[in-house]
Amino acid sequence: MEERVKTRIWIQSFMKRFSNLGFMLTVAKRGDDDAGAVFLKINCMESGCRVYTHTRNDKGSFSWISDMGSEMISEEEAGKYVQRQIKYDPDIWVVEIEDPKGIIDPEKL
Repeated sequence: MEERVKTRIWIQSFMKRFSNLGFMLTVAKRGDDDAGAVFLKINCMESGCRVYTHTRNDKGSFSWISDMGSEMISEEEAGKYVQRQIKYDPDIWVVEIEDPKGIIDPEKL
């Protein structure tokens, strides 16, 4: 059986990594410490937002997927989407990153 890192520890590492790169980020919603799903809201300010879910791909490695497509959405739409997900699963984590230059590529995270 594969050992998994607790979500809380993974979030701490993720936040430190991006903070060290100069990004402003926050935990907008704290989920289950051990195994909560992780949602990432990337706010590109005037350009809009993207929302991603951390999941395993078909090869078993982690990747980010967007149920909202690749197009930017408004911050209001992103917030509503995240709130709907929290209603389905109150154990999720939501990390918000400010990326005014739009340089974060979730496929490379």
